[in-house]
Amino acid sequence: MLFNLYFFMISVVIRNRNQADYLERTLKILTSIYLDDIGEIIVIDNKSTDNSIQVAEKYGCKVHTIDDFTYGKAINQGIEVAENPYIVLISSHVCPIGNMFFKNSIEFAVKHPDLAGIRYISSLRIWKDASWIIIK
Repeated sequence: MLFNLYFFMISVVIRNRNQADYLERTLKILTSIYLDDIGEIIVIDNKSTDNSIQVAEKYGCKVHTIDDFTYGKAINQGIEVAENPYIVLISSHVCPIGNMFFKNSIEFAVKHPDLAGIRYISSLRIWKDASWIIIK
């Protein structure tokens, strides 16, 4: 199957609370390395008292505040306002690695339209702990 990966854009939803330093690092990486892949960055902020909102605005993010935070509620709120067909959900202290991260993700999702989502493992230890769920 041939397709143009540049046709597909990603909405990145970032959960945040008082993580301005991590948020700045993550946004700097997202906007410098992955600009061609990301259609929008949405920050779901849990009433931060540091300068997280200013950091998000500096990078042109859409900022939404959440009351009565839960992980599920933050994720759902981000998905509701996302404008692109593919959505990446991360926390403010997380950042993708490799200049093809989003392109590879889009390519995999397009080739497997029956999938509802893709989970990325953040360390070898976590992979080993979760390896029992891999279907062979």
